[in-house]
Amino acid sequence: MSKNSFKELESLIINDRGTHSEVTKQNVQSNIIFIKFLGDIFELYGPNVVKVLQSISHVNNNSVKQNDTNSSTNNTFDL
Repeated sequence: MSKNSFKELESLIINDRGTHSEVTKQNVQSNIIFIKFLGDIFELYGPNVVKVLQSISHVNNNSVKQNDTNSSTNNTFDL
């Protein structure tokens, strides 16, 4: 019986893909784990970011109002 080159080529391709598929599978799994990690961080701290930004905005607004009242009182003393 003669040798079938196509069968040999097919077996070589299958063997070659076997090693790359494991590497690809590991890469995909590590990417999924990383994305889950980022999602967990966002889920944990995401709602609090809005609260922190609101509190910073509130503090800045109060300091601006206090500076405005201080500057107006200083002006009355200068006159």
